[in-house]
Amino acid sequence: MIARTAEPIHGRVSTYVNYRCRCDECKAAKARDRHRHYRKWSTYIAKCRDEIMTRCTDEYDAYRCEGCQRTFVRRPRVLAHHHVYGRGKLIAEPLASHPVMGAGLCRKCHREIHADPDGLLNKRIRVAALQRAWQTFGFAPCEPLAEDSLNGYARAIERMLKDDGGWQRLREAAGQ
Repeated sequence: MIARTAEPIHGRVSTYVNYRCRCDECKAAKARDRHRHYRKWSTYIAKCRDEIMTRCTDEYDAYRCEGCQRTFVRRPRVLAHHHVYGRGKLIAEPLASHPVMGAGLCRKCHREIHADPDGLLNKRIRVAALQRAWQTFGFAPCEPLAEDSLNGYARAIERMLKDDGGWQRLREAAGQ
């Protein structure tokens, strides 16, 4: 991946940062690029994380993991905000961080999903996210969910939002 920068790299002014380079200057430029992206979306992601934690909270203020359904009492930061379809890999921001495309998972389930992306838990979380997205955005699924095409369904939701103007409304709601 190559990013633009106006700072001197390797003793000369360059317009590109080589992401394969391991020198300190390139590492610093990569970190600035990551932080720039994070700062751009950080308030929106924090708001979405709060909405997910509210969804995972029951009437007794206990937190329920959406993976294993375990309940955690009076421990507010025990659940992690999991981006079900990644951030920018399969679908772009702001949909990738939207509360319907996220899940509140305990540490054990979060590790399990990242360790085994093709596992049953990950597929179940992805199906639940797609069903929430269809209900929230008003799209009806065309056919029953096939386990091998979940990424395609997520991209289809993104395309439908872009076609009907919903994508711009999402960006405006995110402050972008």
